[in-house]
Amino acid sequence: MSEIFDGLLSDKFFDVIFNANRNLVKDELMNLVNRLAVLEILAQKHGLDSDLVNFEFSNLDEIKSCKDDIFMQVCAGILSKNE
Repeated sequence: MSEIFDGLLSDKFFDVIFNANRNLVKDELMNLVNRLAVLEILAQKHGLDSDLVNFEFSNLDEIKSCKDDIFMQVCAGILSKNE
């Protein structure tokens, strides 16, 4: 399921990032960085920093699925505005 149109989602993500309108890509990446910053702050405030490494190794499949979802969301956001 992580392959679409004969390629990995991560490869399609980078194709879109490198070829779409720069301003649209910038907006989507800024949204992504903002979400990451919110999650980082939440983790720090709730003392979850040290638990993140253990969580990562215990949930590799779920994390891969989430990353694929993020790749699709960012690409969809860019492509829907890139017309």
